Amino acid sequence: MLKIDEIWSMDTPIIHPEVLSREYGADVSVFDGSAFPTGTIKDVRNSVLLSRDIWLDEVVYTTISWGNNARSLAVLARLIEQSTGMRRIAATIIPSGYHGLRRDLEADGAVVIEKSIRALEREINDSELKQIVIDELNRQGVRWSGNPSNIVNADTVELRNNSYAPLIEGFSKNIDYVFVPFGSGRTAKEIIHELIRQRGSSIPTFVCVEVEGKSVLRGKNITWDKTLTAYSTFRPDLEELAKQYPGKIQFMEVSERERDEEYTFLNREGINAEPAAALAFAGARKYKFPTPDANALIVNTGKGRIYERQSALSAMAHSYLARVAAALLVSAGLYAGFCTKVYERQPLDPAIATYLRSTGDSNDLMIARGISRF
Repeated sequence: MLKIDEIWSMDTPIIHPEVLSREYGADVSVFDGSAFPTGTIKDVRNSVLLSRDIWLDEVVYTTISWGNNARSLAVLARLIEQSTGMRRIAATIIPSGYHGLRRDLEADGAVVIEKSIRALEREINDSELKQIVIDELNRQGVRWSGNPSNIVNADTVELRNNSYAPLIEGFSKNIDYVFVPFGSGRTAKEIIHELIRQRGSSIPTFVCVEVEGKSVLRGKNITWDKTLTAYSTFRPDLEELAKQYPGKIQFMEVSERERDEEYTFLNREGINAEPAAALAFAGARKYKFPTPDANALIVNTGKGRIYERQSALSAMAHSYLARVAAALLVSAGLYAGFCTKVYERQPLDPAIATYLRSTGDSNDLMIARGISRF
């Protein structure tokens, strides 16, 4: 069976796609987060978190997440429970209305709690969060001790050691630039702090790439979709670091169109990156490198899965009258424009399948694959 410590002790997965160097005008390498078991760099931090608590009889991990982090936590918690027999529960809070996502996470072993977007916009303190989780566990009849002290907020817990330390040791000393997608900012903060710890003032230029227009939402507590919202709990810390290291820490914006075009390009070239990860690639494309031999490292946070909110039209498709109307539209050759793919879920990436098979236990592969695509 896959062991948790194998994840954060993996060799740094770096690839060198020649197409990116040609496209971006620099010598480009990519830290490939899609190589981790569930296809996301979130596996690294979650594996450190779960390893910290390995000897506890029971832990309930809770997170507000609509995708990769939630799935990573659920899959790894299940692996811990299977390998140790200790009770592990991943309780995930998601926005209401993502029915396919809920089914998917539940198949991965998570307890799913739906809350309205309005509820997620306001700050939820730890006491409120624990009560939300307790109420839902009891309502769903989940087996657990009932001890509130066993509930851990996976989003805010501070780990003694930096999760990315072993990986960053594998970064080339010749890197001039590091590009990272900037959502809530945790990944950027932890990587920057570890680079400073390891290299002092000789760190490369670090470029945090975010989507345009996020400043209009700053101050809201929306954390469940990092590419569409602006709230960052870690940005103030990085802005202070930017003052200490002038020119070394930069913030850069790209448009949603640029992000989506880059995502399409990456998929066409076979590079496993989700839309959120595509921010960093779009930033590198847009960046004005001083010379074509500049060394740029792009942090690809992974592939994970992609979900789209169900539209009113696609929801109507479940009704009899809507199906009749659809049949008439199809016969008239007009329906194609009204069809939307409600949920798109990525298949298991080849790199992940290869890694999991190398552990010699097909059960891990089945857990990572989850339920069939819909």
